[in-house]
Amino acid sequence: MKRNYIYLAIVLYMIAAYCSMGQNSPDEYYQILQFAAYKLGKAPSSSLSWEFTQHARPALQVWLAVMVYNFCAMLASANPFVVAMILRLFSAIISLLSALLFIHAFLPSIKHSRARHWFILLSLFSWLILYNSVRFSAENLSAKFFLLAFAMLFLPKLNRRIIFQLLIGFSFGLAVVLRLQMILAVGAILLWLTIVNNFIHVDNTNARVVTWRIYPYLIFAFIAANLVGVVIDHWFYGQWVWSNFQYLYANLVQGKAASFGSEPWYFYAAIAAFVPYGLIYLCATFVAIRYKIYNPVVWVIVIFIAGHMLIAHKELRFLVPILGFMPLLIAYTIDIAIDNNKFTGKVSRRIWRYSWYFNCFAVILVAFLPSGTNVLLCKTIYDRYTQQVDFYTTSTGGNIVDFYKRDNLQVHYLKDIKEISTIKCPTGSECLVAFTCGELKQYQTTQKGEIIYDNCPNWVDYINVNDWVSRSGLFRIYSHSL
Repeated sequence: MKRNYIYLAIVLYMIAAYCSMGQNSPDEYYQILQFAAYKLGKAPSSSLSWEFTQHARPALQVWLAVMVYNFCAMLASANPFVVAMILRLFSAIISLLSALLFIHAFLPSIKHSRARHWFILLSLFSWLILYNSVRFSAENLSAKFFLLAFAMLFLPKLNRRIIFQLLIGFSFGLAVVLRLQMILAVGAILLWLTIVNNFIHVDNTNARVVTWRIYPYLIFAFIAANLVGVVIDHWFYGQWVWSNFQYLYANLVQGKAASFGSEPWYFYAAIAAFVPYGLIYLCATFVAIRYKIYNPVVWVIVIFIAGHMLIAHKELRFLVPILGFMPLLIAYTIDIAIDNNKFTGKVSRRIWRYSWYFNCFAVILVAFLPSGTNVLLCKTIYDRYTQQVDFYTTSTGGNIVDFYKRDNLQVHYLKDIKEISTIKCPTGSECLVAFTCGELKQYQTTQKGEIIYDNCPNWVDYINVNDWVSRSGLFRIYSHSL
């Protein structure tokens, strides 16, 4: 692999970690940083999601966030945006390391140089992989710890040494601690090791990679990782609990997950048609199942997806853990296409080229743009005001989240935007009022005060098809002079 690719990947991942403020899903914040805000005394327990009272949220990521926050506080004042950036940087480092090891482990299994080249490019520079790689989310980190262990398992220079065997088992364990659903992927690789690794040898990629001697070390380290998770859960909840068991009980017995909605079993296949490159991923998966059924990656993907098809509540982000495997399946598909002299003509090459141009454009957007608008609002207020501030908003007109706010900020939620006319700003306090784009139309006045923050420009009305602006996260903040 060319070193220039590695250097470019390092630069892109660091830029994305710095710029990609915010979150992909509300759960990325409310199930991690909001819990950390509670532990730091910045948020009441009533603001936490249902997992808190059920003791069903693993506290490992919460512990990492609190430790980084306290460490920054020892060096200087703890800026929550710097803390969040460090957490994204940590995610980027783990993601990049796992991708490089995975490339190193499976590059020899690809026949043709063109397919190998695409495997490297897509593993490092796919916009969807880059976007998720800097997320400090349970889906991403559990996926990358699994990928890290998976890659080490198939590197003979590593899997024969006891220290790395323990590290492999511990990484598998961390993946499950962070997200219980990863037990499907861990179970899949254990099945593959037990059946294919010992009894079925199809080609060089499926030669026996480990012996039975590795199992005790894998199991011991896997259990150790889960015990670490239990200890950290005790640190957070103040009592001995196993959050993964509580999560399983809440969802399987009490049906908590299904209460958030249920989708048909074919949901993921249907939604793939609307995701950029989703059809490519889907076709590559079917090709791999047809021609590479004994490959360990295929076992992991098939069992992981099948398990999620059986779960009533489905979200596309739940499949993030298999993203890192997709470049390999695409490379295998290219290999098979070249062998069969299919999709190798000028038209096919042109389609690949323009698809790659689109990907590069998306990579630039992902690397330099924030992933959430409300964090930019929080940062604006955090940087601008150190004195007492009273912030008035409806539930949609601006979202101040506890982890990112100073202690001097008081948030007041209004039932209706018309209540703004009754606001009386306390003496010695700066008052701010948030309007969504839709609310700006409802409340017309010539004196709204100075604009503090604005991602709702006037020209947006010209592209407001089906009133999508009113349902967006666009809003404008004024200093109070109404």
